[in-house]
Amino acid sequence: YVFAINPQNCQTSILSQQIPSAPIDLTTDAAGNIWVLGTGGHLVKMQGSTGVILETKSVQPGYYSVTYDGEKLWLSSTQTARIDAISATTGAVVATEAIGNAQAYQAVTDGRYIWTIHYGGGGLTTRVDTARWNEANKAPQIFTQSIATPTSTSIATPAGGSGYRSAAATIAGVKYIFTSLNGRGAVTKTRSSDATYISTIQLDASKFTNISAVAANGSTIYVGSFEGWVAAIDGNTNTVTTTYSLAPAQDMLIDLAYHSGSLWASYYQSA
Repeated sequence: YVFAINPQNCQTSILSQQIPSAPIDLTTDAAGNIWVLGTGGHLVKMQGSTGVILETKSVQPGYYSVTYDGEKLWLSSTQTARIDAISATTGAVVATEAIGNAQAYQAVTDGRYIWTIHYGGGGLTTRVDTARWNEANKAPQIFTQSIATPTSTSIATPAGGSGYRSAAATIAGVKYIFTSLNGRGAVTKTRSSDATYISTIQLDASKFTNISAVAANGSTIYVGSFEGWVAAIDGNTNTVTTTYSLAPAQDMLIDLAYHSGSLWASYYQSA
């Protein structure tokens, strides 16, 4: 199920809705809708202001993440080394791009670049430049970097963590990608335009060892853990401002998305 909460205290439930299968990822579109990807091959479109389900599309099982680029919905898979774009209107696949690595647990876009985060195997992250599709006979430009390799363009200089979730944020006119370092209780900040690593932001590792969600609202970054903890980070100062316990003990927090004053959370109810 998914529900909207007050982002000021991360506790007050505003709206809630059940979907046909366990929700695994959330995204929003320009029309104010929430898109929920379910493990059973369901892609559910919800009205952001009411939580009402507007439609449910069937997609290929195995997709693990969904993101919206202003026109299309991009889905990544943990089973294939590619990302697929589908029409938000018809649900038909309109583009497919090989990314070279499987286990793409997260796809996120800043409007031009689509980043995919690959869990394990050094935590590879791949950046696809969609603007190249507007040029005749040219494939998208792809940048791939391991988060476990300390380089100036690494998404994280310290080794010892795998990417799992990420979010795009625009801060003072600059677009950044915030990516979790699972096992270390931290997130990294990377400038999207040139893939330059900026910093690593450490959270309370006892609460955020298993980061399951990263979302953004302006310069505020929300990080969630499987155990139901949510932290708010000031993206300007890279400091944690608040931490809340959100989920019931029997549930697993799966993802977060911010839209129109509400923080949407998806849960897998395990008991």
